[in-house]
Amino acid sequence: MVKRCCYGTCNSNSRYPERLDGAKFIPFPKKISNHDKCMRWIKACGRPHYQLNIENITKDTYICSKHFVGGNGPTLDNPDPIPADGSTPRTARKPIKRIVQADHADTKENGKKTKRRLDFNGRFNNKFNLE
Repeated sequence: MVKRCCYGTCNSNSRYPERLDGAKFIPFPKKISNHDKCMRWIKACGRPHYQLNIENITKDTYICSKHFVGGNGPTLDNPDPIPADGSTPRTARKPIKRIVQADHADTKENGKKTKRRLDFNGRFNNKFNLE
């Protein structure tokens, strides 16, 4: 399989070794086991979302070593690529999760199990019976 660099407008390709100038191809971090690092690399590449996103990352997605500090690939001090827009690297925002209050516990009323839920006005509602 041909290795291509997915960074910005880089045209490094394993079919044309003269364009590589000694660069190596580094595979993207796994999207399941190393999700945060994968998101930082996607953001650093500077591609539009429809071209490069978490669903597009496969075992054949690479970035060349030219885009790391020193040009030799990731190191312990600089594990992420240099951002394509020239800014300093920032971590991706995580989605905000709603905190469930302790009052949402299952309760038993008249031998039936009911679950208390918040209605749209922020009040508890006991209308949901679980049988």
